[in-house]
Amino acid sequence: MASFPVRLLASGFGTGYAPFISGTFGTLPAIPLALAGTLLPPWLLCVLLILSLPFGIYVCGAAEGFGAAKDPGWIVFDEIVGFLFATAFLKPTPASYLTAFFLFRLFDIIKIWPANWFDRSVSGGAGILLDDVVSGIYTRLALLALSWLGVLA
Repeated sequence: MASFPVRLLASGFGTGYAPFISGTFGTLPAIPLALAGTLLPPWLLCVLLILSLPFGIYVCGAAEGFGAAKDPGWIVFDEIVGFLFATAFLKPTPASYLTAFFLFRLFDIIKIWPANWFDRSVSGGAGILLDDVVSGIYTRLALLALSWLGVLA
């Protein structure tokens, strides 16, 4: 019974069970959470992002323990947390969130260092989560650059 809440969260409320591109589908539940984060005071958003790290490591690690595979595709809680880092303090416009979504998926797929190191070298929940957090941070930096260049409002 205790496994149900972990499976529900780890699978992104079931989106991780999509038959293909589960990471992309698994990022979708992060959008309303990110939008809700725009309503919070900045200090509270920072606290929640920091707390999402140990919580996400726990959820991803516990879920990985349900099977024999390392980082099974149905675990997408890491995509949710990564996208929250990507959109932290981002002006919530359709253009900014669509750009964030596509950039985050790109960075998550190509895994620029140190994301690839976390993915290959760190086991358990930390390895599952931290490569996506790094991809989220890279996404946020790219969004800041696009904003600074005037490409993104």
